[in-house]
Amino acid sequence: MRALHSRNLTAWAVGIMSTILMAGVPTIAGAEAAEPAVDCRNFASLYSADEDGRLYERSHSRPTEGQGFWDSAIGSIGSGVTGNMLAGTDGLMYQIKPDGIVEAYRHIGGRSWYQWEDGSYSRNISTTLGGYTDPVWRKRITVDSNGTFYLIRGNNQLYRATVDIEGLEFRQQSIAEDWSRFDAITAAGPGVLYARESDGTLYRFHYEESSQRWIDEGTHVDDGWDRYTAFVSPGADILYAVDTESGGVYWHRFFPYSEETVEPRLMVVAGTHDYRVAMPSDSCAWIPPTEDTTPESGAATKPGSTEGA
Repeated sequence: MRALHSRNLTAWAVGIMSTILMAGVPTIAGAEAAEPAVDCRNFASLYSADEDGRLYERSHSRPTEGQGFWDSAIGSIGSGVTGNMLAGTDGLMYQIKPDGIVEAYRHIGGRSWYQWEDGSYSRNISTTLGGYTDPVWRKRITVDSNGTFYLIRGNNQLYRATVDIEGLEFRQQSIAEDWSRFDAITAAGPGVLYARESDGTLYRFHYEESSQRWIDEGTHVDDGWDRYTAFVSPGADILYAVDTESGGVYWHRFFPYSEETVEPRLMVVAGTHDYRVAMPSDSCAWIPPTEDTTPESGAATKPGSTEGA
């Protein structure tokens, strides 16, 4: 990704995709008492890359409320984004190239990018991830709020992987046998994955890294998600989804403790369907409850398991 100063700003940058300002905060009966609080940064960044590889950033200041308050667009913040784009933690952005090279960049705000000690703006890690540039596979890989990669590999197993930026190493391990029915996944917190079946059925999973076990093996969240071409998350079970036909961006929120959902809200009217999107999933996080709600070792996982996960 290179710094770019372009006079020809796209529809995303100049705000042709107008936002809808929604009044009021979404509420759910009983959810306030059942759910712990959510802590967010001042904003959640939504990155988008157009067909020419120009990169844009828009910041949403009300990710927990689903209100349409976006910052002013500043135009392109980079270029050369031609591969599969993923957002990591602490400003890290990843680009997967067809040859398997994973380029790691660190965005420090605006049009500024971190320069590594060797003078370069990226760290390049050799991997076997080149296939994730294919449109069929590019949505089957994601990065959670711990910076851990989760990916469905060609053998249909789900893997978790870590990237050592300094050592330029990529390590992975299988954590689930058969995820062939899912055509898209996105992380929405530490080990929290939303996975979509090809018929549009959406499930929530939760893998605990410290104990290397599943806390949630597949809670049914919603149906009809085949209408979306992509969906990303700032964390805390908040999702932004791009409508396939209109390109509108819809805000969704799921409460895992009460298993309630909020009515989706249209945040951006149109124009995003030709863009690749990414969102750092460490922008929002649940504040741990005072009582330990983690199942004891050997206890049954949360109801809602799906066969084959």
